[in-house]
Amino acid sequence: MDAYDVFRKLTRGIKFDTNKFHEDAVRFQLIRPKKPEETSLGRASAKESTEKDSTDPDADADTDADALKKKTAKRKRDENDNDDDEDEDDEHTERTEPAKIKIKSKKEKSAKLIADLKQEDINHFRNENRIYVSGSDIPKPIETFHELQNDYKVNPILINNIKSLGYAKPTPIQMQAIPLMIQRRELLGCAPTGSGKTAAFLIPILHHLKGPRKCGFRAVVVSPTRELAKQTYQECNRLSQGLGFRTHIIDKPAKAAEKFGPKSSQKFDILVTTPNRLVYLIQQDPAIISMNNVEWLVVDESDKLFETGETGFRDQLAVIFNACDSPDMRHAMFSATFAFDVEEWCKVNFDNMVNVCIGLRNSAADLVDQELIFVGNEGGKLIAFRDIIKKGLKPPVLVFVQSKERAQELYRELVYDGINVDIIHSDRTQLQRENVVKCFRSGAIWVLICTELMGRGMDFKGVNLVINYDFPPSIISYIHRIGRTGRAGRSGKAITFFTCDDVTNLRSIAQVMVSSGCQVPEYMLQLKKPTKKEKKKIARSEVKREGISTTPLYDIEKEKKRKKMIAKSKKKEEESSLKSSPFLIEHNSITNCIHGTFRGTDQGQGQGQGQGQGQGQAQGGAQCWPQDVGIIAMEVYFPAQYVDQSELEKFDQVSEGKYTIGLGQSKMSFCTDRENIHSICLTVVHALLERTGTDPTEIGRLEVGTETILDKSKSVKSVLMQLFEQSGNTEIEGIDTINACYGATSALFNAVQWIESSAWDGRYALVVAGDIAVYSKGNARSTGGAGAVAMLIGSSAPLILERGFRGTHMQHVYDFYKPNLESDYPIVDGKLSIRCYLATLDKCYERFKRKVQSQTSKVFDDASTFTLQNADAVLFHSPYCKLVQKSFARLAFNDFLSTGICDGDLNDLRLAEFRNLKLQDTYDNRDVEKAFCEYSAKSFEAKTLPSLSLAKQVGNMYTPSLYGCLASLLYTKSPLELAGKRILLFSYGSGLAASMFSITVSNDCTLGSPLQKLCCSLENVSSRLESRIKVSPDQFTTVLEAQEENHNKASYVPTGNAELLFPGTWYLTSIDGMYRRAYEQKPLKADDSLINSKMKSLLKDEIFPKDQ
Repeated sequence: MDAYDVFRKLTRGIKFDTNKFHEDAVRFQLIRPKKPEETSLGRASAKESTEKDSTDPDADADTDADALKKKTAKRKRDENDNDDDEDEDDEHTERTEPAKIKIKSKKEKSAKLIADLKQEDINHFRNENRIYVSGSDIPKPIETFHELQNDYKVNPILINNIKSLGYAKPTPIQMQAIPLMIQRRELLGCAPTGSGKTAAFLIPILHHLKGPRKCGFRAVVVSPTRELAKQTYQECNRLSQGLGFRTHIIDKPAKAAEKFGPKSSQKFDILVTTPNRLVYLIQQDPAIISMNNVEWLVVDESDKLFETGETGFRDQLAVIFNACDSPDMRHAMFSATFAFDVEEWCKVNFDNMVNVCIGLRNSAADLVDQELIFVGNEGGKLIAFRDIIKKGLKPPVLVFVQSKERAQELYRELVYDGINVDIIHSDRTQLQRENVVKCFRSGAIWVLICTELMGRGMDFKGVNLVINYDFPPSIISYIHRIGRTGRAGRSGKAITFFTCDDVTNLRSIAQVMVSSGCQVPEYMLQLKKPTKKEKKKIARSEVKREGISTTPLYDIEKEKKRKKMIAKSKKKEEESSLKSSPFLIEHNSITNCIHGTFRGTDQGQGQGQGQGQGQGQAQGGAQCWPQDVGIIAMEVYFPAQYVDQSELEKFDQVSEGKYTIGLGQSKMSFCTDRENIHSICLTVVHALLERTGTDPTEIGRLEVGTETILDKSKSVKSVLMQLFEQSGNTEIEGIDTINACYGATSALFNAVQWIESSAWDGRYALVVAGDIAVYSKGNARSTGGAGAVAMLIGSSAPLILERGFRGTHMQHVYDFYKPNLESDYPIVDGKLSIRCYLATLDKCYERFKRKVQSQTSKVFDDASTFTLQNADAVLFHSPYCKLVQKSFARLAFNDFLSTGICDGDLNDLRLAEFRNLKLQDTYDNRDVEKAFCEYSAKSFEAKTLPSLSLAKQVGNMYTPSLYGCLASLLYTKSPLELAGKRILLFSYGSGLAASMFSITVSNDCTLGSPLQKLCCSLENVSSRLESRIKVSPDQFTTVLEAQEENHNKASYVPTGNAELLFPGTWYLTSIDGMYRRAYEQKPLKADDSLINSKMKSLLKDEIFPKDQ
């Protein structure tokens, strides 16, 4: 190598003006002098020769090369010439062997030309799909998933799984990210929402891991929210089906030590988790989860995770990254928006990173039709929203607000607007959030109100509309919010409300809309550009907005005062001694003066006030108690299948009409082995909390009434606590009450007395009644049934228990009992049972009337005694409907004996023969029964028959029977018909225990009143009754026989078809060897009162498996 070669090497890459310094360039042999006199040995002549020889392939290649050079810059031509010069070791060699050197040069140029053309095709393909990459040695994008199998030897099972999930062709991010990750390249991927990022990193991970191994986790996916983590977990399971991978999600950190710790089997491969849970397990001593063998760490929604402050996870990510110390470790980050600090961090910490961006950075999907609506002020938002509903709302719809408090306010406004609406935010329990997501996916929820929690990553198929009720705090937030629609090639719409308070960020959002092809008014683009300081302020602190609620200011202030008084009372209770008499007086004075309502306004019925004041004065001078305590809300549940009583008559070979006329029953609901007392109570309580929007923390007492026992020690109430534990509410008093069908009434009395006592802490009480009534083969089997009722108890209720008006009778009798705990079937003495029922009814009615007369003489029109004329409705515990009619006639007979009043259709002379009879002598007197059934027929039809709708179609629900009648009355009568009425109720439980008491209905029946809301909440009962599936008596009998055989078995898996349960139903999934039962909830759907058409179309034989 001579001095010139050294000079050329040192100056390579430096631009040299060969025109200006031509002589110097020749001197240092940077260029060669022109030699026009040279012939075939000269370069010019050689070029001319090749141009003339068009048949020579080398000449053609050289011609094409020259054409390509003309399109490039002169600098590149010079560099190529310099490269050619450097390749020449000797000038003499070039001249003596020109043909050999020339041929070699042309072949090299031909190969380079092919490579350039190929790269040009790749670049063209990337431009067509808006794929922008930066980095070195980037592989070509794939066009079909078949290329993965051909080029990268991806497992055919994985390819088939991809096809089965509906991936027809790769999305742009998948085209480039998959080959990159398959080549173990670290990357930062940015692609619009709904573009398939999850599959883009899961497919190469599954390819790399090959198959399951026993060495702990080898791939970790970190997501910012549990909802997104669960979605990724489900997608991973679907893609890896048949490959044997063990994918896990950390749902219960407390159990993770046993599941993932050093002493575990280490038979797991992929972990999907949120940062906090993983960090908690890593930082234990010793670490519960080992990250030593992790080969891939993927961070989803990386810009969110890299945020600083309370909403970010930067510190947690640092712990996770440091814990992954495998030498084969690779990283990947994905997000829908681009963050500069994330890119800078990746450049420093990633090995040979590649940046992949789909479309313009921080732009919205062009499939979303975006609209900005000026609403004036906060009040205009609700008007605009309801206007959208009025014009026609096409669900599903996502509504974004800026805070949990505003989400609750908007929910309270919309819940009674006739649309299926729900709410999700970080304060809701994980179980509640999962159920809401399930319901939204299945269509049970039409409108979902949410905070930023749902703005990232969640993939809901077919979201038609996104409404930004509150203006997004940043462009990033806006893109993620509206990205919930317009996903996977579907179109969508996004509407954003804005007020004068949102002008600061309006220009930025308008520019995003313009970049995605939407039109905005010109003035928005001319607004002043916000400064960095203003942007940070908006992103970090919420805009102060007026409340959404339309509740009158008076009621709002009263509610604040109530909460303040409760807080003050609790504080004093903690600081003072419970034995201190002054404290007790002051505590009772504060607590009992709480007039505020949880649901509605005070009604001031008056009856309770007088009693409360008297008792309050007796306890240290307190002047008032919680007013109008009673039932605020109700929910009813019954199974989704029934047997027709007329068909059962034929099957049992009894006389026609024995069940339908003699008992007054038309249909009977029953449970399969998928349901038990735990599941039906879980269903009805969960439904009540969700439908009324009651937070589990608002429940202070939980009373359960049942006679169905699964465990001699463990209560039903303890099973129901799983609905409250995740919200952190374990301070709930109350327990199960058991005495045949009387348990629910005892539970109701306990709940009311708790609220009226000094022990009340200001929260609701919840009463749950549930039973499954089954009988052994025979005529009694037709009096079975099943169901559950839940009641929310509090002050200022629409249904108020009248204080002091109660008649009770208790007695030791063996009329109906269940001594054999190994069987569900009772021992029943039919005649004795009916006699005891009627005799107890007489005693309770007589004692009730005596209590009324002793309490006051001003309540009723006839001050001498209470009669059926003083009750607007009369409800009974209903073993069967015919007994109820006889019981009403029995009360009419009582009135006749005590007052001599006869206002029926019959002549008084026809009843005169019964005037001197004694009650105890007439229980078997058919003449008395028949005469007074006829005498009271019209009153029965007006006062009792409307309450028998459920009893007639469901059967004997045992404990909830009486309250099922109350629910029937509420959904068959309008609020206007019920307002101000008095309801008389008789509760009976064999063995025996019974009470008669009364309820008064609030006078306020206006729209939005507690009474109107209560009646509306029960309107779907009729449609649910109609939507049940009829089962033949033969199948009904088969089910009962199977349940009898498997009763109380351990290590049992139910065989009933869970798909045919009502949406939202909790059901039994298994019983382990230690009799521990596991339950799940069936997702809701668009109309939770109806079974969908697919279920209706199933054959009857599919309701219960044939092997039963």
